[in-house]
Amino acid sequence: METHLPQIEPTQSAEPNQPIPTYTTYVDCTVSRLTCTSAEQKTVPTAPNAPPSTTPQTYYIIPLMYNFASTLEADRKLNDFLYEGCEMDSPYGIQTNEGQSGRKEYSVMCKFDLSDAENVRFIESTNEIHRGCAFILHSMKGVVKLPHFNASTPEMIEATGLKNPIFRPRDPTTSEIVQGRAPSMYLKLFSRGKPPMVEQTLFTGLDGKPIPWALLQGVEMKFIPLILVKRIYIGGGKASIQMEVQSAIVTFIRARNTSTRQTTTIQRLQQARPALQDTVSAQLAKLTLDRQEQMLGSMQPQQPAQSSSESQPTYAGITSTGQHPGTLPSIPPLGGPQPSMQELTSSAPTRSPVIPMAGVPQGQFGATLSFS
Repeated sequence: METHLPQIEPTQSAEPNQPIPTYTTYVDCTVSRLTCTSAEQKTVPTAPNAPPSTTPQTYYIIPLMYNFASTLEADRKLNDFLYEGCEMDSPYGIQTNEGQSGRKEYSVMCKFDLSDAENVRFIESTNEIHRGCAFILHSMKGVVKLPHFNASTPEMIEATGLKNPIFRPRDPTTSEIVQGRAPSMYLKLFSRGKPPMVEQTLFTGLDGKPIPWALLQGVEMKFIPLILVKRIYIGGGKASIQMEVQSAIVTFIRARNTSTRQTTTIQRLQQARPALQDTVSAQLAKLTLDRQEQMLGSMQPQQPAQSSSESQPTYAGITSTGQHPGTLPSIPPLGGPQPSMQELTSSAPTRSPVIPMAGVPQGQFGATLSFS
């Protein structure tokens, strides 16, 4: 059965004298402009230390393109399918996981508010892209070895192999969509190369200046992504739409779990008990000071314990006597028996040395200093 693609008419188009746009948006996207090139068969690369396989695994890809011509009747202007989304809400920021190949993979999980009109419009547009890719896959299902794929309805599209990028939680028993659970979407980031030549998804502020990835981890943020819809991947009897974020504009960011939801309760307490805020602030200030004093007290240096004479070191052959400081240590002999005091004094000179007085010529007064 032939499948007819739904049409999303563009809200604006490039004028004849205007430059051709390089990307479309979730509002302007037209599924009839989606096209592709021929399917390609690829071989799964083997690990460096793995033995060569006698039957190499293969998969297929269908590269996607988008027609950016001003009208569908004009000459086609094909280019990469770059697709700007709405302002999205991420409760975690950039997340890191280990892929099947062992390499790190980076993504941003986004949740959608079904009460927000822009979020709903983006979901609808992404669903239409999903159906457009299903039409392309259905036309090549024999080439890519997916013979049972059925693109007749959104339910059959997913049931026969093509996963929707928008995830809707389903009841494990009834398989019905769980009401009250927000739809979500994982947007893959790219990071290629090694420092200092790393190329990766560019996040900027409203000033256009790059934001380091390190600041975007463990945060709550809002951003507007520019998504590259790259290809349809077919492998293992299933298919998926591969896309990655090329760049994004961050519109809001803060550390996780640093803002309360109880703002209404705070306002009610401020009105009913005006002095309560000053009371709690004073209590917190006192508690902070007490904790700081406790920390400073725990950081005081401890007095070293008195060590025994056996643990005292020796220096240059001087043996520790175990006596208190102020007593002279004994010096071991260099060889032979130690001489007695009598032997030492017996070899002293018989007369005291004569020392002339400083500044007085010897013999001028006939006097010298001597030691008896």
